[in-house]
Amino acid sequence: MQRPVCKECGWSLMSNRKCSNSRCKNYPRPEQGIEIKDVDKVYPQLGFFEGRQWGNWKLSITERCLEHSRHSSQVPYQVSLDEIHNSASMLDWIFQVSSKSWTKYKDISDLISALDNIFDPQGTFCRGAVNGAEGTSIDASEYLKNLFQGGEDELLNDSLGGEKL
Repeated sequence: MQRPVCKECGWSLMSNRKCSNSRCKNYPRPEQGIEIKDVDKVYPQLGFFEGRQWGNWKLSITERCLEHSRHSSQVPYQVSLDEIHNSASMLDWIFQVSSKSWTKYKDISDLISALDNIFDPQGTFCRGAVNGAEGTSIDASEYLKNLFQGGEDELLNDSLGGEKL
């Protein structure tokens, strides 16, 4: 099922049909402050689902990867999420993708945002990594299994506020 995406930046839309990319002009920006009780209405949680998009990057829960389908090859370029178990392996993927001839700056920015949304590297990998100390390593397969465990239908319903497309 193809999920709705922002026409401006290509990111997946939240259940309120607003863009989930805080750098996009279509991201909700109330002119007045909002009350705490209304935060979830203005900025609903998007969750993870098959095909969630960050620009040209799509999440494949079944393949456990991020796919970039708009490069020169007909086969999508895949960043394997199972291979990301610490900050060094995440950084390796970022530099590997940035060296591709088809990569645009927006692709790198969107990849970093996707990895940030999925792994929360500051909280997952970097805690304790100060003054030369190594960060934390995780079992990526177990982490992703727990993160994606609700199943696509449950996550899809949650991210749409129960609405089916």
